This record gives sequence, C-alpha cells and structure tokens, in this order.
Amino acid sequence: MKKLSSILSLPLSLLMVLSFTGCENTGPNTGEKAAVGAVLGGIAGAVIGNQSGDAGEGAAVGAATGAILGGMVGNSQDKREAEERAQQARIRAERRAQDAEIRKAEAERDIARGLNVTDQEAFEAEQRAIAAENELRRKQKERAEAIERQRRIEEAEARAREAQAEADALKTY
Repeated sequence: MKKLSSILSLPLSLLMVLSFTGCENTGPNTGEKAAVGAVLGGIAGAVIGNQSGDAGEGAAVGAATGAILGGMVGNSQDKREAEERAQQARIRAERRAQDAEIRKAEAERDIARGLNVTDQEAFEAEQRAIAAENELRRKQKERAEAIERQRRIEEAEARAREAQAEADALKTY
C-alpha cells in the first residue's frame, strides 16, 4: 500500500504543479517559481526520503511542497510587479492631466492678454511693422543700387584697360 501511495503521489504532485502554471490569473513568475520549487523540492524530498527509506514518497512530498512555496513566492512577485505597473500608469495619467491643465491655463492667459490690449496698441504695433518693412525694402534697394554701381565701375574699368591695351599696341608700330 505504501508503494502505491508513493507511485500515485508523484503524478498528483506534477498535476498540481501544472495546475499552478496554467492558471489565467497568475503571472509569469508564479508558474516559473512553482516549477523551480517543484524541482528543488523534489530533489530535496528524494534525498530526505532516501534517508528514511522511501525516496519516491519524499520526492513527491518535496515536489508538492516546493511547488506550493515556489508558486506563493512567484505569485507575490507577480502582485508586486502589477502594483508597480499600476502605480506607473497612475503617475503617467497624472502627468498628462497636469500638462493639459498647463496648456489650458496658457491658452486662458493668452486670451486674457488679448482682452487687455487696446485698439491703439494694436494699431501702433502694426505701424511699427509697416515702418520696419519699409526700412527693409529701402535698404534692399540701396544695396541693389550699390551692386549695380560697382558692376558699372568694373565694366568701365575693363573697357578702359582694353582700350589702353589697344592704344599701347598701336604705339609700337
């Protein structure tokens, strides 16, 4: 009878380990730690069971105990990681809300500034813009005229050199 219970306890222990690893509500650590616990517990149980005369039963009990303890440790890690992810999500949501509030406040500030501006101030700003644009056009025209004068000077000097060279060539005859 003792032999039968040790033969049945190993498959039952493995079935329990597999049930831990297949649960939908467990995270990756639960199944992994349960499997590692089952292996380590099975080894330790086999060693202890061998000392007491029944390695198979010791391995089964050790595997079951290791699976349970490993699953508990893994489940605890999964819960902690889930809590950390939830906290990070809350922080990101708070930051997005704060950014939205800042944008809203800036928009309201800009509107308020517009309400405090008089028509006279807007007119004066437009007049300054027109004056600056006219000054720019005047300077662009002056620059273009200076470039044209420089071109005419260079052209005249080139003609003068050419004429002088022809005159010098005629003197040699």
